Amino acid sequence: MSRRGENIYKRKDGRWEGRYIKGYAPDKKAIYGYVYAKSYREVRNRMVFLKKDIKNEHLQISKYKEGSLLLQNIAEDWLIYMKHQIKDSTYIKYRNMIQSYILPGIGTYPI
Repeated sequence: MSRRGENIYKRKDGRWEGRYIKGYAPDKKAIYGYVYAKSYREVRNRMVFLKKDIKNEHLQISKYKEGSLLLQNIAEDWLIYMKHQIKDSTYIKYRNMIQSYILPGIGTYPI
């Protein structure tokens, strides 16, 4: 039987911890994100906001029309999608590489 609920727990140090699914790895395992706060309600509110944000980003990625895509649009959407699955430093590195090297050369090519 699978577990249900919000995955919010009180830690030994007195803080509340919430766990949510940020995305999925290529092998279909869940990648979890964690939220910490002083109260249960604060953790729950943050988790609701993060889940809505992730859901909106997934919907934006599926909005493509055939023939009207540019590499620039796909690269930007990919960065948005990956933001919750990688560390912040890795995200910044990817963003800088795409903006500095890929988009100036081939960003306007249609896909």
